[in-house]
Amino acid sequence: MSAMPAKRIATGVDGFVLKITETGQPLWLKYFGGNDLDHLYDIKESSDGSLICVGETRSTDLDNHHGGTDGWVIRTNPSGILQWQKPIGGSGQDCFYNACIRQVEGQERYEMVGVTKSSDGDTSGYHGLSDGYFVSINSSGNICCAKCLGGSGNEQLKDITITEDQGLILIGYSTSIDGSLSDTYGNGFGWMVRINTNNQVLWQKRIYDMFGGEGYIDKTFDGRYILAGSCQNLNSAYGSLMGSNFLLTKLTSEGAMMPFFAELSFEPQIPQSVGVPVTITGRSNLDGIEYRFLCYDEAGTETVLRDWGADVSVEWTPNASGIYVVKMQARIPQYAEYIETDALKFSIQ
Repeated sequence: MSAMPAKRIATGVDGFVLKITETGQPLWLKYFGGNDLDHLYDIKESSDGSLICVGETRSTDLDNHHGGTDGWVIRTNPSGILQWQKPIGGSGQDCFYNACIRQVEGQERYEMVGVTKSSDGDTSGYHGLSDGYFVSINSSGNICCAKCLGGSGNEQLKDITITEDQGLILIGYSTSIDGSLSDTYGNGFGWMVRINTNNQVLWQKRIYDMFGGEGYIDKTFDGRYILAGSCQNLNSAYGSLMGSNFLLTKLTSEGAMMPFFAELSFEPQIPQSVGVPVTITGRSNLDGIEYRFLCYDEAGTETVLRDWGADVSVEWTPNASGIYVVKMQARIPQYAEYIETDALKFSIQ
């Protein structure tokens, strides 16, 4: 079963759901919507076989439409017969991109993520421009929680998955350094938010430069998480890899469950000269971290400046002119997996 792109009909654009067999033969096709533009972007199956679809609607003839574009959730029975539908949002532009279903105190909850530009209606705590929008509803469509996450910049939440303890991990992007992101660790526009069963934010961190792109997360069979999306790498040290790239990374359960980040710094000297030592320092938000420092010349030859250890800095003395890239890896000692910092580029004269 899959939610598919909307099809234009006489009254505007309707969302539709198509059910097919394992060999691709259609079983049934159902249209949903009202008098304007309606789109469905994600679909999930509940424990009783009902279908939960989310997207956006501009149809003013739907009950409880708030104006502009509302986030939209519909529930059907296993045969695609509509049970209920609900616009959620305010008078601005609101949308749901993805959803998941979890159990909270024995009750089924439908958890949805998207974006809001509304400061009224079903929104609360709107920060400005666009906020990430998280909404939790029960099986009857009643709102249990609606949160605006973000700051004065642009935020969107693009995907959501369930953790072992029935918490949630939300993925999106953010350009804000204030509001609910004022104490957020890490670098990059990519954004990860951890929520517990009471819909409280436990932590959030920045990951990769996913601004303006797509980011998706899912749980793997070994209890870890796979993150995929488009990555806008803004660091010129990566040469031909600068710009838009496809991102695929696997996170350990520890990496996804705690705000672990690291960064790299050095004392600049102008010009950076052959034979003049440079002290490069790593930093992390956790204690007891091990660091590894690597250097690459223009030919791509790797030199280990310092292998894994507790020392947070290394002194590097370039012995020839040219372009060099230095990066750092960091890990929690009891785990083999590590994270990598952005690279530092040196032009040695």
